[in-house]
Amino acid sequence: DGFNDEFVIGFVNSTKPGTLTVLDRAGNTIFVQEDYTNDWDFTTENGQMVDDGAYFFIYIEEGREQLQGTFEIKRQ
Repeated sequence: DGFNDEFVIGFVNSTKPGTLTVLDRAGNTIFVQEDYTNDWDFTTENGQMVDDGAYFFIYIEEGREQLQGTFEIKRQ
């Protein structure tokens, strides 16, 4: 539908390198991207769509404090 199709971090600036890491509820890393550009489409490293549920993210950008938090994927 074009809404919330990608994981977006509001302040991400493509001129500064940043790394996004996403973990599932069990603590398994399911996605890592260096030089993240707000384009993660909720697929795993091997291209499969992630399941609905809660996830944890860590975003590290040079010169900024580490950002971390949780989000939920809930499809209709």
